[in-house]
Amino acid sequence: MSRPVQLVLAVLTALLAVGPSATALAADPDRVDLVARELRRDPVFVSDSFSRIVSPQEVAALRRAVARMPFPTYVVLAPGITPPGPTAIQQPSDGWAAQLRDALGRDGLYVVGKGTSPEADAFGVRPRLDGRDATLAAFFDLPEDIRPAREVLYVLGLMRGEPRLPRAERRQIPPNEGGPPFEDDRAEEDEGGGSGVWWILGGILGLPVAAVVTRRTLLRHGPGAPPRATARGRALDPGTRAEAELAVQRLATALDRATSPPERAFELAAAASVALDRDRDGELDDLGALVLAGMGLDVLRRGHADPRCFYDPRHGRAKAESRWSQDGETVAVPACRACARDIAGRRAPSALLHDGRPYWEQRSVWARTGFGALDPDVGRALAQDGR
Repeated sequence: MSRPVQLVLAVLTALLAVGPSATALAADPDRVDLVARELRRDPVFVSDSFSRIVSPQEVAALRRAVARMPFPTYVVLAPGITPPGPTAIQQPSDGWAAQLRDALGRDGLYVVGKGTSPEADAFGVRPRLDGRDATLAAFFDLPEDIRPAREVLYVLGLMRGEPRLPRAERRQIPPNEGGPPFEDDRAEEDEGGGSGVWWILGGILGLPVAAVVTRRTLLRHGPGAPPRATARGRALDPGTRAEAELAVQRLATALDRATSPPERAFELAAAASVALDRDRDGELDDLGALVLAGMGLDVLRRGHADPRCFYDPRHGRAKAESRWSQDGETVAVPACRACARDIAGRRAPSALLHDGRPYWEQRSVWARTGFGALDPDVGRALAQDGR
């Protein structure tokens, strides 16, 4: 077995082992069974953690849109809904919408807005537009900073049969609709075989892989030979430590001044302090502290913290998902828009490099958690690391 394939299998095996603990699942207020109970009373559910970014007017608009749908429709706006089970890896048919449908026991259209990757699936009904096509259209048509409720409203309209935005008003026209090539598309024919490791997340090793470049939409690769690309990315900056110290202090000050701050903010502050004080993974610990402190500040300001881009958390908040599948199992990886487009185009994403290699190739708590992108309970992972 070649080294690239061995590494792919090793990474997938490691990912299978990563997931929130049973205790964390039991304590999650957004569990699927809880949301299903709420949907029996009201077809529109907005979690408490999303109440700050979904206005009452938007909730009312969602209810009106649901009432206009020609079939039963259920809408959920909640970050990080956790399906039953001990792992973050699900079968393709076991997404959040499928889990909700099974828990509720009712056919219909299920639209789940998570702030970064809405999901739309129909069960026993026939919308005018497939859920994957609708979410793909929303990804390209709407502004990057679109409010979650507005994006869901757009998806509902498309699936009800309403037209897309006029072409001139869309954010981006993809190449398959006559738009310009994605950035760096012409560089795809690079000489030099590049490491197959880069494609564990994009599927060019000949594995049965599906990449998702949108909020939930699958773009399947054709049967042709995979393109070759060289590894690319950048290492940590020398000033990361000082930046992390400042961010941790800023979070501590904000917590001290806040009135009834969320428990999650305290958890992230504690994890950031642990990361800053430890000396196990070198500069990655400093970056981890910086990322966790930033997420803690997000919780204080916005009520929740979006995961950072898995490929390089310095890219900022994840705005899309990339997915890959093997042997019937699908892994969803939060990504910034640029990395998601790279994966969809079968190009190497710009990765965080440590010691000249992508950080996830190395054995560290940050590779296992993806700086919170794969496992949000980084504090627990830090506490268990090295035991």
